[in-house]
Amino acid sequence: WSKNNVVIPSATSSTYVVTTTGYYRATIFDGVSSCPAVSRNILITVKPNPPAIITVPGGTTTACENSGVRLNANTGGYKYEWTRGGSTIFGWVDSSQTVKNSGIYRVKVRTPDGCVSVSAPITVNILPAPTPTITKSGLVLSATATYVSYTWVRNAGEIVGSSATFTVSKNGVYKLRVKDANGCDGESNPIEINENGLSIDAIALEANQIKIYPNPTDGKVFIESPIALNIEVKDVTGKIVLPATEAKEIDLSKYADGIYLFVIRDKDQLIKQQRVTKTSK
Repeated sequence: WSKNNVVIPSATSSTYVVTTTGYYRATIFDGVSSCPAVSRNILITVKPNPPAIITVPGGTTTACENSGVRLNANTGGYKYEWTRGGSTIFGWVDSSQTVKNSGIYRVKVRTPDGCVSVSAPITVNILPAPTPTITKSGLVLSATATYVSYTWVRNAGEIVGSSATFTVSKNGVYKLRVKDANGCDGESNPIEINENGLSIDAIALEANQIKIYPNPTDGKVFIESPIALNIEVKDVTGKIVLPATEAKEIDLSKYADGIYLFVIRDKDQLIKQQRVTKTSK
């Protein structure tokens, strides 16, 4: 075999694998005649394989399952095929992926010409999220295991405690959010508290203490309350036209005449709803 009219040393079999661009030809001897047969030159163009490199932002391949590990392949107009443990992950066709399962990952990088390279393997270790559980004894809620930090939440938004135990003073739906020694976050299943003498009576008392006036109004509406309030003002279609936090007054002077619904909450707990009529003088 010859490349660019130069004999290739040791290339003496019936086949030859071309790895560089050039003009190739074969010279054939039958062992009888002293005259060999020579093929014509053929131009072979060899295109390079793409790089296939995985990088990890931050450098760590260990993470909590809630966040995962981001794997980035090199970019440049390529197509991608990601594998885990040697098996293709269907749907993973982008250059970047967030891994939330432990395993050995590779990426195949393919050029538009069909040239393919496979990256070196990268091992990802995903730490499981903690799964706290709550026990109830009377009005005391307790975590059943030890964690680095605790956050008790009432009705999905109100943070009410930060220790392993919490004494309930209001009815509602409670959850416990924790952080373990690995820094991973977890959340318990909800537990509903509905005890006589807690928030149902207290909420009724608070609602009775809230005054909204004047009604009807030609502009400003004043709110008197012993507690901080969050208010949503809705029009007749149910659309929120004016949200307000810890409001003492609401100005409707720029809004059309009509009936508006004031939805009043203490953080996430609904306390009172009242219709207010806006009418111009």
